[in-house]
Amino acid sequence: SDAMLAAEVPGVEKGYYLTTSLRETTRWINSRGLLRHLRLDQVAGLLLANAVANGSRPVARSTNPSVICVGSVDERTAFILSLALNGTSFTLDSFPAQSSAGKKVTTNPEQPVIVCTDVISRGALVRKTVRELWDMGLTQVSVATLIDGRDLEYMHEPRDFLRVRGRDVPLVSLACVSLDPDRDGLAETGQEPQPIDPVTGMPLPSE
Repeated sequence: SDAMLAAEVPGVEKGYYLTTSLRETTRWINSRGLLRHLRLDQVAGLLLANAVANGSRPVARSTNPSVICVGSVDERTAFILSLALNGTSFTLDSFPAQSSAGKKVTTNPEQPVIVCTDVISRGALVRKTVRELWDMGLTQVSVATLIDGRDLEYMHEPRDFLRVRGRDVPLVSLACVSLDPDRDGLAETGQEPQPIDPVTGMPLPSE
């Protein structure tokens, strides 16, 4: 279920962070901890698959969509998502035909591709992946994320879509969490933000 969650729940930590999208926030999301709190950790992949199949632009299992993992999404979640959608637990870190930038794919350009990630803040990495897939000739690209943390007022986007090159890319999530920073309070402290590791998704140790 898609619900806006407050910061005072397990898996959402208060602090001052710099996301991999270079967004300053006062909350860091431990997606695994949050899913455990919501009792979704064992079924997150299945719930994402159901959301993809019944989203604003549904993807049918019969089309055998490919699943590409970006960010630090839990491998088990991605495997279950792929298994539920196409009958195999095979997922990719990048598309096989993507050996050189902009290379056109030799497969069906209408082959559905699901970009799976753990948390979207501004979505820089996900948007980059979508652009690369489009440049390869793939046209049916959508996004599945565990946590949607976008500032929609700032980004002027609807909840169910990411806007890439002026086009709406379908997006589904299991939960929405506000990451909006208290900029006035941060400015008063003079504190430096703690970067989030793009590989592990964890805050880097303070020096």
